[in-house]
Amino acid sequence: MERTNALENFRRQIDNIDNEMLILLKRRMQLSKKIAKYKYSKKLEIFDSSREDEIFHALKIKAISMALSEGFTRRLFTEIMNESKICQRDFLDKEEKRLNNSKRI
Repeated sequence: MERTNALENFRRQIDNIDNEMLILLKRRMQLSKKIAKYKYSKKLEIFDSSREDEIFHALKIKAISMALSEGFTRRLFTEIMNESKICQRDFLDKEEKRLNNSKRI
């Protein structure tokens, strides 16, 4: 019985961490939209390879210092950054459509 309680406690802790991660991911996507607005206003490209290189380098150092797998960390953040780019691209596409529609009127 005690093992089951301990297991359930561990699982609840993981569930809480998962929820926190989702909240952080939502905040990250909200910031991605703000970045897209800024890039749109300044006519900047969505993808910035030097910025991405900086991020991956910093993440590698942090992953190593935290005894996390570099490969896992890179795969995870590659997916997160890809989703951010999709979010930004969607915003820019909507802005372009809105602009084109307003020109027709």
